[in-house]
Amino acid sequence: MMDHLKGVAALTIDLDGTLADTGGLKLRMWPSLLQDPRVVLTWPKVVEAMRGRRAPDLRAACVDELARRLGRPAAEVDRSVGEHIDRRWAALYRHAAPPSGLARLMAEARARGMPIAIVSDYPALDKLEAMALPAGQGVDLVIDCRALGALKPAPDGLLAAAALLGHRPGALLHVGDRWETDGLAAAAAGARFLHIDALHR
Repeated sequence: MMDHLKGVAALTIDLDGTLADTGGLKLRMWPSLLQDPRVVLTWPKVVEAMRGRRAPDLRAACVDELARRLGRPAAEVDRSVGEHIDRRWAALYRHAAPPSGLARLMAEARARGMPIAIVSDYPALDKLEAMALPAGQGVDLVIDCRALGALKPAPDGLLAAAALLGHRPGALLHVGDRWETDGLAAAAAGARFLHIDALHR
């Protein structure tokens, strides 16, 4: 296996689709799909449409846009998003675990004394708590790009991680599952990028 950590001072990792494989989790969302299918199915499309935009409260902006698309009151949509996306979806991460290749990379980073940060477009603390990561796979810092007002591919999350970890962005290795978001964010920040697929070989 290549030494992906050579010349690296800190490891940053995307959550959805990288630290946690979300493919199987989507099948477990069927109760929410039955209760409010339009919110559950349209929310991801609204979030994707917000990439490249900046807003002081991105969640509220997404809720407003979703309410507009569905022709429903924003307060009603906000409650549904809170129940199905913020609470139920996050709780499903108890069924998720890091891919074995990424787990090995995290363990190696730990052995070398490197800090590990999660840089996610969404709030990650509840998801990480649900995952109950084993010893050696804990994280030192969690960055919520949405709270910063800019989703990836904006570099804000990685720049914030670098600043808080006390390293220059070029010393970060960011692991992600999407070239068009994680890869471009790393390039914009001046960080190195490793696609999760490279760890499956």
